[in-house]
Amino acid sequence: LYANNPVKKDVAGTVESIAKIDKELLYKCYNTFYNLSNMTLFVTGDFEPERILKVIEESIIKNEPFNEEIKRIYPEEPKEIAEKCKEISLSVSVPMFVMGFKDNDVGYGGEKLLKKSIETEILVKMLFSKSSPLYEKLYGGGLITPNFGAEYNPQIDYSYTAIEGESKQPKKVYDTVIQYINDIHEKGLDEAAYNRAKKAVWGKYIRSYNDIESFAHTFLADSFMDIDYFDYFSCYEKITFEDVKKRFAEHFDEKYCALSIVNPV
Repeated sequence: LYANNPVKKDVAGTVESIAKIDKELLYKCYNTFYNLSNMTLFVTGDFEPERILKVIEESIIKNEPFNEEIKRIYPEEPKEIAEKCKEISLSVSVPMFVMGFKDNDVGYGGEKLLKKSIETEILVKMLFSKSSPLYEKLYGGGLITPNFGAEYNPQIDYSYTAIEGESKQPKKVYDTVIQYINDIHEKGLDEAAYNRAKKAVWGKYIRSYNDIESFAHTFLADSFMDIDYFDYFSCYEKITFEDVKKRFAEHFDEKYCALSIVNPV
């Protein structure tokens, strides 16, 4: 999907990039980013707040606040996808695939990003869940295994929807998904399916409070995108069928879709 954005790179880097790291660079990164002014701490569970605060005060890293503005500089990313189809071979028993829809509506966080994320999550549930017409067609036709799913990954500087699974004919799956998307562009979204998906998305949010560890991770991830997880309901309530239709027209465009396949050796 990406030509220049660092999300395309493995976190570890390359042999060449690692070889360039020296202690001055490590100290610069540490002193800039591993700093209390750049830190969020979220505590969840059954505890006494006063005791937790005391533990934090006694044990947390003491360093000087970094008073300069922290700038994260990303290269300019074109709207176009970098490559339509990429195939590699690894030790897998069945070909694995991921389809990605690149989201070019980026560059912001906060409530606007939260709203877009909920709209897209509703669409993903409508279009690709196991109760969708697409899943029925793909699974009924023997094109996929039950290990099929989709999710939207929202970030401030990049976002995408990924559809993944296993198939002996991944390119046929791709063609089927694209035809399905194009048919919906012509005929329109089903409002009854929207109503079901929206309720399912709300149920998922409510259930997220049951898993305090997962909840903490989500709350922190959102906080770094200027989102307050407790704002979810007020944002969710505002979303309409018209909003979701508009989001579908913008995001699910064949021009911005790429396919990655891992074939058996």
